[in-house]
Amino acid sequence: MADSDEYDVQKVIAEAAKAKSEGGFDQLKTVMDTYMFAWQDEIESLSSTDETFSMLRTSLVSLIIFYASESRNNKQNQTAKEVFVDGTSFEHTKTSSRLWNEYARFFEEIGRPKESEETFIEALKVENLDDKDSVWNAFLEMMHNQDGRANLTLSELKKAVADQGLEGGDDEDENDDDDMEVDGKDDGNDNNKSAD
Repeated sequence: MADSDEYDVQKVIAEAAKAKSEGGFDQLKTVMDTYMFAWQDEIESLSSTDETFSMLRTSLVSLIIFYASESRNNKQNQTAKEVFVDGTSFEHTKTSSRLWNEYARFFEEIGRPKESEETFIEALKVENLDDKDSVWNAFLEMMHNQDGRANLTLSELKKAVADQGLEGGDDEDENDDDDMEVDGKDDGNDNNKSAD
């Protein structure tokens, strides 16, 4: 059984900050990658009923979010995107609504609302998502931040997503070329997938 300090995100953050101050962002990446891979391997060896599993999952999600945030802060948007993609693809963290919300927020922060929207929709397709309501609420907040959508209600957003056939179902990207219309407003963004 692991002690509570073994998965202490704050200790990793402090170690990463020290590495960055001594050797730049590449050194921070080395520290983060080392912990990410080690913690992913460790969680793979645990049963989901093990009390350490929940603690490690929470710590791993926090680590992913920190790593992506630091990447973004260092203008390493492609690295941030890769960290989020890895985290939202990994079996034991992909059901974290907190992780998906941060991933979608990342796209909003870099001026890519269409990709933010697509990320929220992808999150809503995840089976056993731990807090689907928080994803819907964050999605609605993002939509409110777009021009002409300040009065959009949650029920209107859910209807628009359902009408597009975007929630649930398989993971095929059959609707990737369709811009979702809400209140008759097309988001007007292209489908450029690059994060830089």
